[in-house]
Amino acid sequence: MIFSDSHEFLAVLEQTLREQAERNGRSQDYTNLKEELAIERFLARIDPEVAIVKGGTAAMLTLSNTPHTKDVDLVITDTVVQSLGLDKMNPAQRADALAELVQDHLRKAPKSDFFRFKLETAFPITDLKPGHACARVNISVMVGKSEIHFLQVDIALQDTEIPSKLLPGRDLLGFAEVSNPQIRTVTPEYLVADKVTLYLEEHGTADADRVKDIVHAALIIQSCSLEKVHLTKLLADRAVHREVVDKLRLPVPAPPDRWNDRFDELIEQANTNMTMREAMNIIKEKINEIRNEAVTLAAKFP
Repeated sequence: MIFSDSHEFLAVLEQTLREQAERNGRSQDYTNLKEELAIERFLARIDPEVAIVKGGTAAMLTLSNTPHTKDVDLVITDTVVQSLGLDKMNPAQRADALAELVQDHLRKAPKSDFFRFKLETAFPITDLKPGHACARVNISVMVGKSEIHFLQVDIALQDTEIPSKLLPGRDLLGFAEVSNPQIRTVTPEYLVADKVTLYLEEHGTADADRVKDIVHAALIIQSCSLEKVHLTKLLADRAVHREVVDKLRLPVPAPPDRWNDRFDELIEQANTNMTMREAMNIIKEKINEIRNEAVTLAAKFP
């Protein structure tokens, strides 16, 4: 179906998303789908050789049922970091250079889907460890004159090996004859290792809020065929990176009861029936299979 203008396209798009939301039966799914589509169209414009997607967006692309995500976490590949000298810049220069890199990709992309992207702000994030986000770029996502989403993009520089794979988008614009994008994301094994070590890192702190990490890790373990050796290596690597090897030696601790309501809300968004206790049991069973090997391997890391 070819559209003469953005107004006509938007009308059909909104109807299509409403029908999809009704089929999904998810809480606030129409709004969620619009925001997730905005993210996907942004990523469709980013060269998969330039950046790797991680975090909640990677989980969204890996699984058909995940909680809603509003933001994007990108890692700029080492080749691009070196070619542009991003690791040699001061924080403000790096944030500006990353914003320009993103804008270059947004400018060059075809406009066949009627989506427009306007850079609003870009600023450095400092005092974080290597591999953490070093800049944040905020972008307004528009179709015609309608704002679809205000998108926050956190950008890190690759500092270690990050296993990744190309995944297809969800083909939400097939009705408009827009090709389904291929997006580079971290592997499911990386996601599980990352989510579990994030949980361990913050567990016990007063302001810990890693409920979504529990949901993501449990759903990925339940739904994906994970390669054991790959997962073990990544769990060791992430544990060393986050300095939680001592915590990894022990059984995975239980989350506080106050997380239950938030967990139930997120699992409903994922259109799944699961309690937090069941999710933790799924995670504990998988980690118990590889804990000793991961701890031994972590001791060999520099």
